[in-house]
Amino acid sequence: MNNQIVGAWIITFGLIAVSESVRAVRWGNAALGVWLIGAPFILDYPDERAIGSIALGVGIVALSCIRGNLSNRFGGGWRVLWRTAGREA
Repeated sequence: MNNQIVGAWIITFGLIAVSESVRAVRWGNAALGVWLIGAPFILDYPDERAIGSIALGVGIVALSCIRGNLSNRFGGGWRVLWRTAGREA
């Protein structure tokens, strides 16, 4: 049951992280991958389920660490709030 719930969250975070402006959501997937690695030990899974959970967790963490190229910049942080009209920082 745990893998089904975590799997739905992984899909949700993955679809959200596709957008360039919220790419940092991928770290949520990395945290869920770490949970999948540790869950068999915490929740005492049977061997065959533990192997699948650990393998999938390692894959999720590895894929979450890949950073694609950025083609656009969004926002600008706090410095944009202090920028005056006609003056570029």
